[in-house]
Amino acid sequence: MSYSDFETIGLYASITWQLLAWTLYFLLGLTTVRKLRRNPATRDALGIPIFITGGETGNVAQACGCPVFLLRISARGPLRVLDADRELVFRHTTRLDRALGFCCFWSWFAAGVVTMTVGTVHAIHE
Repeated sequence: MSYSDFETIGLYASITWQLLAWTLYFLLGLTTVRKLRRNPATRDALGIPIFITGGETGNVAQACGCPVFLLRISARGPLRVLDADRELVFRHTTRLDRALGFCCFWSWFAAGVVTMTVGTVHAIHE
């Protein structure tokens, strides 16, 4: 496999993962996060939206997909108000909602890894 073949395949893989991640993010925001925002018990437990309107979607995806030990470390830090409350999110969502959040979180993770890998290989090759 030549470098140009790898670059082309990597570019298409990166675009595919990005599109999948954005699609899942959009669906999670339309279904799960909208339902959680309407519920008075969870309205204030979705974390602070950072950078973009609808940032709670990322917080909910992180609560559903991130490993528990990492969330426990983050909950002890000074920035814990930025994250959604995992227990409340799990209590007020269905299995399908949590699966969508899990897939959304890990698709963003995979998209980032693929994009950084392709960028690193491209930078090394030049």
